[in-house]
Amino acid sequence: MEIKFKGTTIQTSGDFPKVGDKLPEMKLVKSDLTELNTNDLKGKKVVFNIFPSVDTSVCAMQLNKFADKLKHREDVALVFTSLDLPFALKRFCTSKGIENAITTSDYRYGDAHQLGTIMKGGPLDGLHARGVIVTDENLVVQYAELVEEVTDEPNYEAALNKV
Repeated sequence: MEIKFKGTTIQTSGDFPKVGDKLPEMKLVKSDLTELNTNDLKGKKVVFNIFPSVDTSVCAMQLNKFADKLKHREDVALVFTSLDLPFALKRFCTSKGIENAITTSDYRYGDAHQLGTIMKGGPLDGLHARGVIVTDENLVVQYAELVEEVTDEPNYEAALNKV
């Protein structure tokens, strides 16, 4: 797919999921180094966020805003993934007091590559682009946004309306 980074067109590695698709099974590494299998999230709605790095301002805002908006929703699993190491994700959440997000790293297995979000070219070549997927309790996609301009925030309102 085609997206932009600071106005320059770049490609992603494949097709981003669409509404009606099933979230692919992925194995990711949580901040405590244990594994999360996305199939284990069945039974809850899922807000699944993909982003380049927690050490950028837009990614940090994305994590903070979703965590704040969903902090009282026990029926929702709020998951974030990037290629950041689990230690960076844990440091960020600890420093911001975020306790309701499941931060995961795709560094070990590369399973989130199935989402078609790896940027090909540009200064962030090899990192995930920015996207949001909202699923129902059976992991069927209800909302899918691959953000057209990587440096922009996702449409929080549209995503949260599907939760």
